[in-house]
Amino acid sequence: MIGKKTNSDQTDQKSSAGSERQNEVCQITDEYRTIAPFYEKILGKILHPLRKDVRTFIHHHKHKRIIDVCCGTGKQLEMLVEPDMTLFGIDLSFAMLKEAADRGNINFIQKDVTEIDFDKHSFDAVLISFALHEKSSFDRDIILQKSWDLVREGGHLIIADYCRQPFSFAGILFGKLIIPLLERAAGKKHYLHYRSWMMDGALDAHIQNLSERKEIISYHFGRSVLLCAVFKISEANKIFQSVNQITLG
Repeated sequence: MIGKKTNSDQTDQKSSAGSERQNEVCQITDEYRTIAPFYEKILGKILHPLRKDVRTFIHHHKHKRIIDVCCGTGKQLEMLVEPDMTLFGIDLSFAMLKEAADRGNINFIQKDVTEIDFDKHSFDAVLISFALHEKSSFDRDIILQKSWDLVREGGHLIIADYCRQPFSFAGILFGKLIIPLLERAAGKKHYLHYRSWMMDGALDAHIQNLSERKEIISYHFGRSVLLCAVFKISEANKIFQSVNQITLG
């Protein structure tokens, strides 16, 4: 009957209202709502060499299905856009994703990255750039494990984040002065998570047990930032390596 709402209509309306309320809450609590419009203007050129290294690595390995976890403004994904690429970006920040909205053929999803629900082993490469250090130790472990689960056998988990600081002039300048000042400016909670990250061994320690095959792609900012790739070995290769070790032993 015209004008009469069915149960389905009412359910859809409730669902829509729920989504709108969730978006409103995300916008209110969005830590990046102030910086998002200026993020690329401030950091875009600084981060370009690192992003370029990511693109080179992905093209070299012919990866086609990519997801960027905590993708922010989506600029890294935009640098990967090609006709045969399938690209996803996930981020909780409404403000950051608003900046990413017009970046080409990319699927952006607003969601808490600890709730990633893609099928396991469904991506050639998973990217995490400057996201782990700003999370609590509990959340970063979840994100790291879920991201690793998304990588197919023969694929890579590519991470850029703060590493153990080298004992050099540039390392001390960036690692002891510039980076801590920037992290303090991001807020007390952010800075406490950064301190926890560094005290827990930084990126070096967090990827230690993921796989035996890790590759350093490049260092940045006085070698205080490491860009690396962790290769997911297939089960067949693991068995082969185990047999070889037993035979050689």
